[in-house]
Amino acid sequence: MERLLKSTDLKNLFSDILNNAFDAIIFYLPVKNKKGIIIDFEFVYMNDSAFKFLSGTREKYIGKNFLTLFPYAAIDGMFDAFKKTAETGKPTEGIYYYEEGEYKGWYRDSVVKHGQGIIVYFRDVSTQKSLELEVEEKTKELENLLKEKEILLKETHHRIKNNLQLLASMINLQSNNIEDQHFREMCNVTRQRIINIARIHQGFYESRNYSSIKFNKFIREIVESLLELYIPDDKKIKINYEIEEVDLGINYSVNIGLIVNELITNSIKHAFNDTSAGKIKIIVKELGGSLKLLVEDNGKGIPPDFKIEESNSIGLMLVESLVEQMNGTLEFTGSSGTTIKINIPNIPKIKDAV
Repeated sequence: MERLLKSTDLKNLFSDILNNAFDAIIFYLPVKNKKGIIIDFEFVYMNDSAFKFLSGTREKYIGKNFLTLFPYAAIDGMFDAFKKTAETGKPTEGIYYYEEGEYKGWYRDSVVKHGQGIIVYFRDVSTQKSLELEVEEKTKELENLLKEKEILLKETHHRIKNNLQLLASMINLQSNNIEDQHFREMCNVTRQRIINIARIHQGFYESRNYSSIKFNKFIREIVESLLELYIPDDKKIKINYEIEEVDLGINYSVNIGLIVNELITNSIKHAFNDTSAGKIKIIVKELGGSLKLLVEDNGKGIPPDFKIEESNSIGLMLVESLVEQMNGTLEFTGSSGTTIKINIPNIPKIKDAV
């Protein structure tokens, strides 16, 4: 049977609990003016732990008024917190910083109402607060570094785009002096490739995080520019798009952009020589971590014995090389129309693909 404690034992127990508590515990009674308004608080009780923070003895505090000893509490909001709890009964808590005198540091006050007075739990949180401030400072430093990185990435994409556009303009000017139609066409094809790479960097420059691109918009811009360049007014080519917004970094985006450029150019220039109209379907989607790219036209098709490694097309050789760089597979099929299927496995996430 549990031993019953005598009243003196209980008194000693409660005294030990209070005096050995980690927090300073102080009981105040409100001091009111003639109108019943609280104007101060009187020290009534203090545990031993209070003197870890306060100097002197109990005689210095018991019976004295709070604001008389700590007048700055009327400015920093501590007195207002005491008063609010005394008047409303609602607990309050605050953290206060003092720079001068013996109480320099950060302190947390938790205030609860008890009877006619209030109990204040007082704790030095300087170490904790210093760590929090250090974390905040480091976080701000990291945020500033991230902003600097974003600005640098943005400026890099912008400069690369401008340099590529300048290069494309120089090639265009040079091609105007070339009389040989074949070499002039080679210059135009090269210029278009450079323009599309510049278009990729422009897309990254315009993106919010400078590490991804709006893929649907990017592919459509490539195709529309090729239609404008190669399709005469008397020929109608309809494009069907099924393009997902796939997050690719700069390297993969450049590769896919060049591949689309070459495949659409090849289809426009060769698939519809014997007709005034045609259709091209472009599908880009992510499936199970792999990128699926399909370009299909209803043109004259390819020979049954077609082999890309035996082709003398620089564009198709470039496509094959780019697909190999990404460990992908490339498949050509079709006699009444051509279908090119490309599968790129294990496409990297943005952080790995840039």
